[in-house]
Amino acid sequence: METHRLALPSGFRLANYELTRVLGKGGFGITYLGEDRHLGRRVAVKELLPDTIVTRIKEGHVAPQSEELASNWEWAKERFMEEARVLASFKHPNIVEVHQLIEANGTVYMVMDYIEGESYEARLRRIGREADEHSMRLILEPLLAGLEEVHAAGLLHRDIKPDNILLRRGIQPILLDFGSARKLLEGTTPMTSLVTHGYSPIEQYQVKGKQGPWTDIYALGAVAARAITGDKPPMSADRMSEDDFVWLSYRGLEGFRPLFMQAIDWALRVKPKDRPQNISEWQASFGWTPRVSFPVRRPVPVSRAKAALGAQPGAQPSPATSGAPSTARPGTAPPNTSRAPTVTMPELRILKTVRKFPFIVPVLLFLAASGLLTVVGGTLALLTRPNEPAPLQTAEPISAPAPRAPEKPAPARNPVVFENSLGMKFVPVPGTGLLFSIWDTRVQDYRAFVQATGRGWTKPSFAQEVNHPAVNVSWEDANAFCRWLSTKENREYRLPTDAEWSLAAGLPPENGSTPKDKDGNMKRNYPWGDFWPPPKGAGNYNRALSADDYEKTSPVGVFPANRYGLFDLSGNVWQWCEDWYDTFQRRRVLRGGAWNSCTQDILLSSFRYYSFPTDQYDNIGFRCVTVEKKAGPR
Repeated sequence: METHRLALPSGFRLANYELTRVLGKGGFGITYLGEDRHLGRRVAVKELLPDTIVTRIKEGHVAPQSEELASNWEWAKERFMEEARVLASFKHPNIVEVHQLIEANGTVYMVMDYIEGESYEARLRRIGREADEHSMRLILEPLLAGLEEVHAAGLLHRDIKPDNILLRRGIQPILLDFGSARKLLEGTTPMTSLVTHGYSPIEQYQVKGKQGPWTDIYALGAVAARAITGDKPPMSADRMSEDDFVWLSYRGLEGFRPLFMQAIDWALRVKPKDRPQNISEWQASFGWTPRVSFPVRRPVPVSRAKAALGAQPGAQPSPATSGAPSTARPGTAPPNTSRAPTVTMPELRILKTVRKFPFIVPVLLFLAASGLLTVVGGTLALLTRPNEPAPLQTAEPISAPAPRAPEKPAPARNPVVFENSLGMKFVPVPGTGLLFSIWDTRVQDYRAFVQATGRGWTKPSFAQEVNHPAVNVSWEDANAFCRWLSTKENREYRLPTDAEWSLAAGLPPENGSTPKDKDGNMKRNYPWGDFWPPPKGAGNYNRALSADDYEKTSPVGVFPANRYGLFDLSGNVWQWCEDWYDTFQRRRVLRGGAWNSCTQDILLSSFRYYSFPTDQYDNIGFRCVTVEKKAGPR
């Protein structure tokens, strides 16, 4: 049992909590295990007690060590309370949840979830190092998602290290100990110096070092380096004069892609300006297929959080926020449950102009007919000209009638020449000798297979209709479906090869002997043209691109078909291909991007990703092909 000379004794009562023992001591306070006497649950209670400013005097009371430190103490309490209020507004699976704020004994207490589990430091000491990228991703990717929410609220953690990462049930990483977090301050206000050798970047060793998201990115990169190699990096202060750190991408460790190692190396650059400047920028550099986007409650304004959380002596537990939770991520439009259209800034400018000068409507309609304007979401919007990529803008919902998704897909240029017993429709693709399903295998199609065979199928965390693409389907599941359908229909069904998929996407011949060799070689070749970002209505992508109004998957056939009559060859869900990604033959090819794809490289028509044949994710599905010679007219 951990103890500390300034710790409150076991059995100490704080409002309706009884403190039982010390869990840990940090630079800003002491954390206790407590029991909620009203609800009968265990909690973690953090007491603000920076022992360089205050001390314990009597009966648990805390006071500044001198009159000169009194103003510093008041400032520290205000910052601690503000931090607690912001953290209480989060509801994220990888951030410890704050329930209550209590002022008592001359200090402040933060009541949080008590999480049983093993620290990541303890795990690394036990196993030595992570074996491969897959196991490292299970730790790193959820922490990136949680840290992105913290930064969006204007906070820095500033003490990320394996000791401050707890593994709930051994698998779910939780970011703990925000005791060093401070509201990002504008101007030249110096931040309190706090360092953990090997994990703290150079700016934390400097009194006037400018700190930002790049500060936490360095620390998390150092955690990853420690987990991958078994050794933490050298002190960043030492690296300034003589940097003998061997980059991970130079070490040739098996089980890790060079792209992944380069992303870790980028985070570990000594100079802040040389690192990723935000989590999104860093996350995109890993080249991962996005997995699950966690529903997160957007941080509420501090004024509302104060009213919800309170800071009264002996206050009873209260909800962390008021109002309905939002599942929006900072920097994207909030979910629009009414399916109202989104309008970008150019559209808003046109709307304002039309309202002021209604006589110009005929002119705009003439321009629209000429192809210089397009109608989007019920408004006129300027088209982005090729070779002049427009800046990414966050769409804002406006009050307007909800658009109705078409009940049937738009007619394809290629006529459907075959429809099977499940209602799956197929068209020919020149050069392949095959008929391609015009859309991804739907929920209704895959459900028929599951019901007939009894094969297990994990449903996604979000709702889907029968005409949405089936997800959480592994490469092995997709092949089992094709074998079942071949027997049922007495004709051959299979997955397309990587080369066949490229022909279906309209790509010209590609150089290279493996999908890895061909990966991303054709720059500025997108399904919608040679410009970025995608225009409104191009497909189902990440909400940050404002190309569509769907939060997750969309019905098949909603967006325009390509020249062969194939829908959703870009976006909605990744599609398995028959091939191995490279000569190691460990992972299969994925093509096309998904509902949460948002980067330029990933949405290239020539981009390949890959995953293990047994992997099941909520953004991966598949498309079937059948041999053309057996097809007949409908």
